[in-house]
Amino acid sequence: MIYLLHMKKAILLALTGLFLIPATAQTPLRTYIDDPVKKALQIGGVQSTASSWRHPGTSSEAGAQIDLLLDRADQCINICEIKFSTQPFVIDKKYSRELEQKLAAFRQNSGSRKTLFLTFISTYGLSDTIYKEQLADADITMDALFG
Repeated sequence: MIYLLHMKKAILLALTGLFLIPATAQTPLRTYIDDPVKKALQIGGVQSTASSWRHPGTSSEAGAQIDLLLDRADQCINICEIKFSTQPFVIDKKYSRELEQKLAAFRQNSGSRKTLFLTFISTYGLSDTIYKEQLADADITMDALFG
């Protein structure tokens, strides 16, 4: 899948568009994105496979799309939501419901029994809300990835 749609356009052009990440046949995007995400999550030593996921949905069921999955050898999966914002990203009530539906769709349609961790990768992190506390297992900023 064209290396995860170029790792979601190189994590939304490095979340700010300020710098482009070179990708060559000898240097895959994993080196620039996947490894720093794992380091920020403190799971660098855990073998994992990065991918994206999409369920098209049906007339009776909503579809879902996940930006980045880190399917780990320790029976866990980081479900990564990648967001660009000029300020801390806010998870409101409506978006929290969408996230819960996305997690449920993944669980049901993937058949995975692994532990799911909802991970946010964003420019300036998440705004402190009750929904962040309830849903977000990890919050990675561009500083953690590229600082």
